[in-house]
Parts: sequence; C-alpha cells; structure tokens
Amino acid sequence: MDDSISGVPPSMSIPKRSFERSRSSETAENISIDDILDQEPDQERDGDNKIPTGFDAVNPAASIDCHLWKNIIHFLEYDDLKSLRLVGSKLAGIHFHNPLLTSHLPLLRLDLVAFSSNAKLDLQYISKWIYNRKRLVIADRKKNINPSLIATLVKHGYMRTVTKLEISHCNCYRSTIAHLVKLPNLKVLKLLDIYPRFGYIEYKSKNYYAIMQEITAIIKCLQNMTQLESLHIESDCIIDGKYLSVLQDMKNLRSLHLRGFDFSSGIEHIDGLNELENLHLCHGNTMRTADNAIPPNAFLSFDFLPKLKTIHLENMVDLTNEQTRPLSHLKSADSLTFKHCQNMSGNILQSIGTMTVLKELHIVNCSSDETQLFETNHLVHLRNLEQLKKLSLMFVMVDLYDVLDLAGMNSLETLNIGTPGDITKEEFDIMCLRMLPFLPNLKRVRIYGENEESLDQLIRSVSQDGTGYDDVDLLWVGDWEINFRLFEERHDRVDIS
Repeated sequence: MDDSISGVPPSMSIPKRSFERSRSSETAENISIDDILDQEPDQERDGDNKIPTGFDAVNPAASIDCHLWKNIIHFLEYDDLKSLRLVGSKLAGIHFHNPLLTSHLPLLRLDLVAFSSNAKLDLQYISKWIYNRKRLVIADRKKNINPSLIATLVKHGYMRTVTKLEISHCNCYRSTIAHLVKLPNLKVLKLLDIYPRFGYIEYKSKNYYAIMQEITAIIKCLQNMTQLESLHIESDCIIDGKYLSVLQDMKNLRSLHLRGFDFSSGIEHIDGLNELENLHLCHGNTMRTADNAIPPNAFLSFDFLPKLKTIHLENMVDLTNEQTRPLSHLKSADSLTFKHCQNMSGNILQSIGTMTVLKELHIVNCSSDETQLFETNHLVHLRNLEQLKKLSLMFVMVDLYDVLDLAGMNSLETLNIGTPGDITKEEFDIMCLRMLPFLPNLKRVRIYGENEESLDQLIRSVSQDGTGYDDVDLLWVGDWEINFRLFEERHDRVDIS
C-alpha cells in the first residue's frame, strides 16, 4: 500500500490518484434459438435442401446446399452461429428451418418449430428435430402448441434426452406443461410468468385471478418429480405458499428459486430437502410484498438443510434476531443475502455474527425502503466473520463514518456501500485516509448513490482534473479500486460480485 495512505493524521492530503473509465465486460448469455431459427417456420419443410428462391439474387450463399451448410455449421457453437447469421445482412436470408442445420445444438425452441402446432403426426420429421436435444424452451406468449402431440412424444420416449425445460408466460401453456413435466430425465425446470412493466397485470383484477389459477394448477402438476435437481418459479401473481407441498417429493433438489409466493405459510415444506445447496425465497415479487407477515418460526426448517450454501431472502419484512437465529445453525452456508427486507432489526447481526464460515454477506435496500439504520453496537458483530470476503451494506448505515465499525475484518476484499444521504468530499477523504487502512486485504470499494448529479459532483471533487461521472466511474486510491455506481430504485441491478 502507498506509504502516504497508511497513516491517519487528518491533516494529510488525499494522495495522488490515477483513474480511468471502467470497462464492464458483458458476460455472454445463452442465446435463444430464435436468434438462429427464422420467425416464419412454414417457409421450408423437410426435404427442402436449398435456401428459398428470391434470396439467390442478393447472396451467392443461397445456392449452397443445406447438407453443405450442415458440414459448416456443425462445428459452430452458439455465439459463432449467431455471429454467422448477423454479419451485416449478408446471410440474413438463410432460413435455419431444416433440422439438419441445428440438430447439433442442445437447445430447441419448441414454440418456433413448425411441427409443434401441427395436428398431423409425422414422427420421422419430428425425430430429426428433437433427436438428442438436452434443453427445451418456450418463450413466446400464446403460441399454438398441440398438447396431444407433446403427450405422444413424451409417452413414446422421443424427448427422453431432455434434461432442462424453460417456459415463459407459463400460464398460457398449462396443458403442455402437464405433459412435459413427465419427462423421465428432467433435472432442471424453470417456469416464468412475469411481464414487462408496460404489460403489467393489475393487482387483484379479474385477469390477475385467472392467471393465478392457471399458475396454481401448474404447480399442482409438479408432484412426484423425484428426479428434479433445480426448480425456478417466478410469477407476477402472488401464490399461496400452501401449494409448495409439492416440494416434499423433490428429495434430490439442489437449487430452489421461488419468487411470487406468500411465505406466511409453506416454508416448512422445504424441510427434508437434504441435498439443497442454493435457496432463493422472495416474499411476494419485485412489484409488491405479500400482504401477510412471515411467522416467527418460519426459518426453523433451515435446521434440516445440512448442505445449504447460498441463501437469498427478499421482501421479508420486520425480521428479528429471534426469527433469523436458525440461520446461525447452518454449518455449510457461505453466502447470505437480504434484499429489500424492510424494517429489519439491527439485532439480527448478532446471530449473523455467529455464522463464522460466511464468505459473502449482502444487505441490499434502497432509500425508499423503510429501514432501521444499523448502529455501532450492531455492526461490531460483523467483526466475528473472520472468513468474510465480500460485504454489502446498502442504505442501512447512517453515513460513511460507520465503515470504521468494520475495523478488524481482515479477510474482507470487496465492500459495497450506500448511504441515505449524499456523500461529501470530506466523508470520502476521511474514509480513504482513516478507515479503509484498517481493512488490510481490501481491494475493491463500490459506492452507490441514487442521485446521478450528486455522484457527478463527488467524482469531480475528488478527481484531479474535475472529470465527472459521464467520463469516469472508477478511481484508484493507493491500492484500492473505488467504483461509483448509480443505484436504480427497486428495479436495481446491484453488482455484488
């Protein structure tokens, strides 16, 4: 560390800083097959080995036989195949609707292939599409998928290689889902029924209750899925937790992600999931918290989850130390997140402070959340977390001076902080000079604000040449990388990596 920073006299000036624009590296996501398949499935049928006429005049690639394209495409992965199709508009007219061209890919968009809505059962044609597929996806809303056809394919083993199933707008596909969940080797199931904000369904409207009934019926179909290892359900409706009794059969479940449930009842059904490692529970959804409160004994079931490593609790209002005490009994948990848990008592840090194997702790709120700010007598319990490497305290500290209460957390490498008010240059300078040196292994600090103008003023005040937020959001202060981030209220995207 720079010698000019290691001291603490308040009269010392902030050392020379170097700064640069931070570059966010976008992680490539699994592309959907609609990036590969054309949106008009009827233009090419089995046996058509040429690119449709009309494209020939604008691109010589259209004259290449589909069997030759297969020899080329067979060696391309998702990103490469996507790039091939998106190079300018040169290959935009190639229709990847011959199964020869995509049969090597593990993913199939079931809502886009031509056969899924066809009442005529051509098993020879269908088998070319679904042979050796590992992952099925339905992403479009209200596509005409024939449930009887799906039932036949499942019953006779045509989809036996499928291990992953992902369905969006699942309330539109209840009959289809009822058959697909019978796939014998299905390990991962993801059911989403969430809508963009512009298409948001009015709470407790007639349409809301109709959708809720469909989703409830789908959940009832999940009984006896003993082979399932990962279950992810999200809904814009709020479903009664009592329907989670279907979890009792899922003894092999390793990952459970539930958003859109009322956990005033139903949490007890995770009791006995002895293989569970990752647990994400949202009381309500991103739009609203469920009306009913979490019962005092809600987390007692956690005592019977011996392999649980990652815990994410969201929208759990009015949590107390007594409620969270069962978390301290978990011997394998190394990551704990509380997100938008309003009015959470600072006393819960007392029980969290006994979770000595924790490596990550994230308490994430926004300024509009009703929060009880943590005092020094609360924060000092975190010093017992000797293995903690990442810590987020978002809008639960009074000000930046509370960072001093973390002194002695010698393993801490990443600190994410946000305070209710605007951060001044004086606070920032004191934090760098007199507080951060007491965290010897600290490498990265992220400072979050909800006001871009205030962030801009802070950065201009601490950067040597007056550069603002539009040009730089990363400063180097001695050995510390300090990021400045804008925190978007409620619909936040907080980087806690």
